[in-house]
Amino acid sequence: TPPPPPDDALKSARAATVVVAPHARTRLPFMRSSRRGSGVVVSLDGAGGDLRVLTAAHVACLAGPNNRVDVRASASFADARTRVGSVVAVHPRLDLALIKLDDLPDALDPSETDEPFPSTFAPLAAAPPPVGARVAALGYAMGWSSAFRTAMRRRAGDSAAGVWGHLLATHEEAFFDFGEDEHDEEDSGAPKIAEFVLHTASVASGCSGGPLVSEAGEVIGVHSFGDAFYGGARDVAVATPRRVVESLGGYGSKTKRKKKKPPKPASPETYATATVLAAIFASSDPALAAMCPELTPEQRKAWIL
Repeated sequence: TPPPPPDDALKSARAATVVVAPHARTRLPFMRSSRRGSGVVVSLDGAGGDLRVLTAAHVACLAGPNNRVDVRASASFADARTRVGSVVAVHPRLDLALIKLDDLPDALDPSETDEPFPSTFAPLAAAPPPVGARVAALGYAMGWSSAFRTAMRRRAGDSAAGVWGHLLATHEEAFFDFGEDEHDEEDSGAPKIAEFVLHTASVASGCSGGPLVSEAGEVIGVHSFGDAFYGGARDVAVATPRRVVESLGGYGSKTKRKKKKPPKPASPETYATATVLAAIFASSDPALAAMCPELTPEQRKAWIL
């Protein structure tokens, strides 16, 4: 079966893209926090089971001391399709986290008559596409940030100020303390590889944690940081190959062969803002230096933090 056209594949990935916000006990918009990020619904088994919301670790910080977030199908407060969830995994090195939604069935039911939420999931790519490939940035921008970003790009003569852009560079970093299940890897003593992706797809404030998608409609990364606030056109995503996401979710090769235990909520200390930002900077600064050697250390810090 041939792959769907890029725009059709994008529609499917867009349907799996969600808003992640601090949990609110009220439905009154003016009583809710304006802070929010984005995420994408993925399936750990790749077939619609074990659904999680994949997002950035710095977005998971919104869960607060009670470890509760609201996950919505759109940016509208009036959208009734909202579920409450908890952070269940935070990568110790990378800007990645997983959220488990409350009272979610084990798998999507295609025979469901009412419109469910989530209604679909986005497939995970095995690896990023080659440099030069078209990629799309999805997420829910906050307020005027999307309009500002688009206006600045058009002012700079960038006619492609929409969701599509191109992959400019990738960089691999090796870590020994990568947070993977050592019992799932025969070469557990070998370093694990993390990959960062530099691209030109338009990302605005509020899109953090949203997916970077290939023309095949596969998630290749989640938005982490960039120069959006400086009117630039380059952003960095943390690559999310299936092996990394499965391991983060405790779904390694041996786990698949035995009965899985329900994930436990993560301790708030694991997604504390200071802890997360320190880890992100430590892993991202060398990657950004390699992909953008013209940036000074101060500029790299401004991009990341």
